[in-house]
Amino acid sequence: MLKHIDDAAANPRYWRAAAWKLERTHPDRYLAKPHVGMVPVENTRKSIEGLLTALADELENVPDGYAIHERVCAKAAGTLTRLAME
Repeated sequence: MLKHIDDAAANPRYWRAAAWKLERTHPDRYLAKPHVGMVPVENTRKSIEGLLTALADELENVPDGYAIHERVCAKAAGTLTRLAME
């Protein structure tokens, strides 16, 4: 397979083959790095789950607290779904 990639990379028309090979063989030098300040979706999900748990504890004795918590959870789930798709 690498022979095919090398053959394609030799032709300037297929520069992406050369870029792909560099990214895979030297990721420390050529692989795109995440933007500074970006947080992986999984970390965001865990943070939101922690906040929702704390919110549930605070709303435990509030009238309609359960309903409020459910609405917030639904909105958080929608936000996480959108983040995962970006």
